[in-house]
Amino acid sequence: MPAEAHLVKGDDTMEVKTDTLKVGDLILIKPGEKIAADGIIEEGESYLNESMPQRILT
Repeated sequence: MPAEAHLVKGDDTMEVKTDTLKVGDLILIKPGEKIAADGIIEEGESYLNESMPQRILT
């Protein structure tokens, strides 16, 4: 999980530590970024890779 998220407050976006996020906060996910928290998509459209990394043991 990333250490920081883009928190949206009104017309402003600021970088905050993910451990300061609260229920109801709106965050911006930019293309190619990892998702900082569970949530609901409010607006927009994109593709998301939800696959889990696999570890190969030899």
